[in-house]
Amino acid sequence: MKEWADDEYGLYINGTKTADLWAILSDWTKSEDEEEWKKHIPRFSRLIACWQPLGFIKVFRSDEWPAELCGEEVTGQALADLLADPAS
Repeated sequence: MKEWADDEYGLYINGTKTADLWAILSDWTKSEDEEEWKKHIPRFSRLIACWQPLGFIKVFRSDEWPAELCGEEVTGQALADLLADPAS
């Protein structure tokens, strides 16, 4: 069985807590420096894009918190667009 890389473990643990990506990046980098977080967005975006269709993770979008309760789930092309948008 393949060992999970630290990024996979971090996403899995934080994802089960319905953490947002910024919280995952903060936890994984052990840093409060947003510039440091930005370096790792592509890594986690790839994992999210792979895991979402398999049902391992869900992505929600909302102007209110918590998004998983009051927002809409983002899937398919809308998810790909969201993950590719640096402003998101």
